Amino acid sequence: MEGKNVRSSIVVMLIVGVLMGMLVGQTSASLKSCYIGCLVQCALSHKGIGAIQCPFTCLKQCILLESPSNDDLHTYCKLGCAASACTNISTPQDPREEEVENCVNSCSNKCTNQY
Repeated sequence: MEGKNVRSSIVVMLIVGVLMGMLVGQTSASLKSCYIGCLVQCALSHKGIGAIQCPFTCLKQCILLESPSNDDLHTYCKLGCAASACTNISTPQDPREEEVENCVNSCSNKCTNQY
């Protein structure tokens, strides 16, 4: 029982730390910090099979947050590429946020070359 309380406390501290970091530097928040914060929050609120959708949900949220004008072709190209190429890289248990960020950045490069 005591181990469960310690684990819960660590998760809460991690979430608070990530959210505080996002609030303090929201304009300069990287995709990586947005993604990991979202993934932790999503996994906590969607237990079990529902957590499977968290990588896509968080990529969508963070990519759209990154682009102030959500109606440009580049943003939608990047989101489509990330949805097909980057969502299978991580799980809530193993976020691999740096690999996801690299994958999304490669999508950005592919979309820039297309348009």
